[in-house]
Amino acid sequence: MWRTAAIIIFSCVLMLSATAQEAATRDFRTIWNEAVSAYRDGDYQNFLTTMIELDEMRPHQRSVQHNVAAAHVLADDAEGAMFKLEELARRGIYADLGADSDFAPLADEPGFSSLRSSMQSLVEPMGESNVVLETEPLAVLPEGVVVDEESGDLFVSSVRLGKIWRYRDGGEFEEFVGSLAHPGLAGILGMAVDNRRQLLWAVSSVPGQYIGENASSVQTSALFGFDLTTGSVQHYLPLAGEGHFLGEVIVGPDSGVYASDSGTPVVYKVNDDLTELEIYFDGHRYSNFQGFGFGNDGRLYIADYIEGIIVADILAGTSDLLITESGAYLGGIDALFVVGSRLIAIRNGSRPHRITSYVLSEDGRTIVGEDVLAANLPGWNEPTLGVVSNGQLIYNAASGWPDFDESGELADGATAGPIRIMSVALD
Repeated sequence: MWRTAAIIIFSCVLMLSATAQEAATRDFRTIWNEAVSAYRDGDYQNFLTTMIELDEMRPHQRSVQHNVAAAHVLADDAEGAMFKLEELARRGIYADLGADSDFAPLADEPGFSSLRSSMQSLVEPMGESNVVLETEPLAVLPEGVVVDEESGDLFVSSVRLGKIWRYRDGGEFEEFVGSLAHPGLAGILGMAVDNRRQLLWAVSSVPGQYIGENASSVQTSALFGFDLTTGSVQHYLPLAGEGHFLGEVIVGPDSGVYASDSGTPVVYKVNDDLTELEIYFDGHRYSNFQGFGFGNDGRLYIADYIEGIIVADILAGTSDLLITESGAYLGGIDALFVVGSRLIAIRNGSRPHRITSYVLSEDGRTIVGEDVLAANLPGWNEPTLGVVSNGQLIYNAASGWPDFDESGELADGATAGPIRIMSVALD
């Protein structure tokens, strides 16, 4: 999925994630700037000290994790670097120790060869997944996929073209919504089927990769409600102002319609008249909202691409990051689903890409177990969003994001891939 948090490389060592709204906390930004200055001044001991401090604040930010290990190397602390890299391997965060020059000085350290093997094992394919739909090559940047439980129809959205296709249960694949359906329609990301209202809800935003007919004029992120039978626009709910990026939408257990904005970050709820988006959860102290869902107790679980998974008690007005007993890595999660006492996550923000099942404690605030359902499978090309249906996670396995540049053109040497929808059993 498109994210407002982009990695900025100051050097082969120093990287930073930042949102368009400067959503990272002031303290984090201050310390990060100190780290930048220390690195540029060659004060590697201070660079290490500040990176360790940032690691304590953001244990699920991939760039921080890498920089802590690299800072140990620069500070001539090989033992500390090895310890950090071993921690990353245990958490399932891959580093190419053979190709990454940051870690070349460790090559002769005891245990380095074993560590390198452990890292390589992380990128071995794991689990099984079945192909549900595969088309001919299409340069569309598919993103969202949902299933209409009543008809069996499957819908796939396109970020690059601003379209939605319908795959009928009998095998017919057809355009359902075109990019000219509404002048405010842009790149389409997450979707949700609303059988009670006979609507297909879809969020639209304007990344650089959107090249639809109105790409030069559309400027607003919006939620659309399409007639579930005809695809005609029934509702248009735009957000005013700049910096918004709606990415996901769900129909909650109360039949309310909710959408997440990674640019602010906020979760909105559609008002009773279905005419506007109202703030449901203001996450200004967090960074970058992605997928989300409700637990059985009404609490809201939100994947923050940088900080981990948030659990919010709306009635109590509280929110916290989930605790993990095993130190599980919760960064880079694009899609998140609540299934009973488990959270199902599609992680594409670090290698290897994974689909993981996390077991929640009774109070719903701690992850007490995890199980990798699938990882780095053949046919994957940055999996993004999906939907839970009949005991399966049906998901977009091949978004193709790595194949396109920021203007929506194929990158040098890249070729268009197919829409490939796959499924993995959750039982």
